[in-house]
This record gives sequence, C-alpha cells and structure tokens, in this order.
Amino acid sequence: MNKIRSKRGRPPVHISWPDVVFTAQDVVDSCLNKVSRVTIHSKLNTAVDSGVLKVVGQAKSPNGRPRVKYLKVSLNALGEHESPVSSCSPPAASDCEPKTEQW
Repeated sequence: MNKIRSKRGRPPVHISWPDVVFTAQDVVDSCLNKVSRVTIHSKLNTAVDSGVLKVVGQAKSPNGRPRVKYLKVSLNALGEHESPVSSCSPPAASDCEPKTEQW
C-alpha cells in the first residue's frame, strides 16, 4: 500500500530582493505575502551568508536599535558576484609618501 505523503509544514515563501539599498522593514512593508519579520530576517541572513546580499551600513532610528542596510549583489559576465556600488581603489604608493616642499 503506497500512500502519497503530502509535504508537512508551512510552504516556502520566495522573497525577491530590491535592486536598491534597503532595510528589513522595507521588505516587510513591500511584501505581498503574509510573512513574519523573523522569516524575513532569517532569509536575509541566509542571503548574506551565501553572497546574494551585502551589508552596506546601518540606519539610525530615532528610538530603538539601528537598522542594517542591505544591497543586492549582481553577477558579472564571468558569474562572479559584483556589487553595483563601486569600491575605492587603494592609493598608489607615491600618494602615501609624505610630500616635502622644495624652495
């Protein structure tokens, strides 16, 4: 007797991340499905660990804890993760040397 077993538990929810800098509260406000804040934070942490999202900074709130800002990391042509925010290149060795004025 083979019985078809149904999958138990809550069905998985897919969340699409915005292409701009966002906070977890922004995702909660824009999400159409009924999803808890804990679920969104769990998915955010998983996405950061896997490299899909990047932590950009923190937003100070008038009261309470600061909110973490996230950014979606895009893939370049080679399939490597690439952030749309350009990073600063390190200064050249000649820029680091102290400049002395000659009279």
